[in-house]
Amino acid sequence: MGKQNMYDHTIRVPFIIVGPGITKGQRVPAFGFLRDMFPTVCDLAGLPIPKTVEAKSLVPLLRGQRQNVHSAGYGYFQDVQRMIWKENWKLVFYLKTGRHQLFNLTDDPHELNDLSRSPVRRARLRRMRRSLNQWFHDQGDELFLRGFKD
Repeated sequence: MGKQNMYDHTIRVPFIIVGPGITKGQRVPAFGFLRDMFPTVCDLAGLPIPKTVEAKSLVPLLRGQRQNVHSAGYGYFQDVQRMIWKENWKLVFYLKTGRHQLFNLTDDPHELNDLSRSPVRRARLRRMRRSLNQWFHDQGDELFLRGFKD
């Protein structure tokens, strides 16, 4: 079917870097965006990152200076899905059905146990939904705003 879902095996695209100052065989589990590639390459090449670039260099991750460069990750697929990853939790929202999936990525790295209906996780679900709503609202995502019901 293609890359049409928000599970980690789909949204986490490998970014492989080789060169001076890069530890051989190192794996960094942090969330990054494809747009972070440009400032990362600039940083590694010793070139200034243009002020107009909103993405972040991943070099602090490669050098072990930080665990993450983003406090949250967001994803979307057409008029079907929206996603937020935050603090080892992921919330996926299906616009057409109004359904959510909530995963604890630490305890459930393969995203097999949907916790969205768990009474114990109700507060987590609410916080994640608010964060998701805020970000997509700030992006002006009209499709999301029409499908979102809080």
